[in-house]
Amino acid sequence: MTISVPMPYVDLVSLVGETNRCPGGKRAISRLAHTMHLDSRHRVLEVGSNTGFTSIELAVLTGCRTDGIEINPAAVAEADRAAAQLPSHIGERVAFHVGDVRALPWGADVFDAVVCGGALGFVTDRPAAFAEIRRVLRPLGMVSITHLYYRSTPPLTCPATSPRSSGSRCPCTGGSSDWPTSLRSAGRSTTWTAGRWPPGPRAWSMPTPTP
Repeated sequence: MTISVPMPYVDLVSLVGETNRCPGGKRAISRLAHTMHLDSRHRVLEVGSNTGFTSIELAVLTGCRTDGIEINPAAVAEADRAAAQLPSHIGERVAFHVGDVRALPWGADVFDAVVCGGALGFVTDRPAAFAEIRRVLRPLGMVSITHLYYRSTPPLTCPATSPRSSGSRCPCTGGSSDWPTSLRSAGRSTTWTAGRWPPGPRAWSMPTPTP
């Protein structure tokens, strides 16, 4: 295979059929499923589902119903292909949708939990994204964000901080306090902060305040 023109990262992983695991991989998914006490009674939204790995893994591990929202149609097509290969009792509990976290296509109080494996780092209007996540969550629903970050801010000369490295600025240039600060400003309280998992993702789970 020869690619002669620049291609966005998500298009590339979709083209080659890459699973594109979230930060922390299966261990992070297993830990958040255990911490959030997910089971077959729950409906979970994955923000930035990419090629579907996390949504599928959660359905396999817990029996929950998962919906993945992803802005890239090629990634959704690859996720649908992966879901079609699952045993029917799992595949029927997984669905993928093309859409934007800033304008979710569901009504209020639909999901018991929302998970995100780093995609929010690429969202330009995070307050709008957080408002939509809060809207679709049921009262006392949980949110888990698993995100890579630098322990200290890298120099501007670092290739990872350059827009030329991937077509957009690397989303993990903030420190470990950036996400809790953003979430508190969105009206959420941090109830659990995971320990450091190699290679260093973090997860936060927050209850949606009761109206």
